[in-house]
Amino acid sequence: MKNETEYIDELLAFLPSLRNTDKFIDGNISAKKNKEGVMVISMPTYIENVSNFFRLVENKLRTDYDYNANVTEANLYDDNFIKDASFEQINSLLFFCYRIERFCDGCWDQYLKDGRIVMILERLTELRKDLTIE
Repeated sequence: MKNETEYIDELLAFLPSLRNTDKFIDGNISAKKNKEGVMVISMPTYIENVSNFFRLVENKLRTDYDYNANVTEANLYDDNFIKDASFEQINSLLFFCYRIERFCDGCWDQYLKDGRIVMILERLTELRKDLTIE
């Protein structure tokens, strides 16, 4: 259990800074036509704190290959779902948030601005209180 609680504590260490930041992308996203005339939009470059948070999610999260079956974006925006979520559901939500950026650039920014990541971490704080290090 020690590794899991250490991981949770590492995630929760990001809560104050994510709660008190209003700009999550470093710079601006640009759009320009390439030589073939196709509009190319740049990928967002996240501030270091956001990148570090999601790197931690990527590297230490229990991989949930069924995350799409376990949670949806509707769950992410359902305050009651998050307030009652189990650790496994929180894990799935974080994995969902991490993975969705691969398919839709800028989702992390939106979820952070909407307070979804902070709300998930606040629920994780409550769940953490019930864990004991053996």
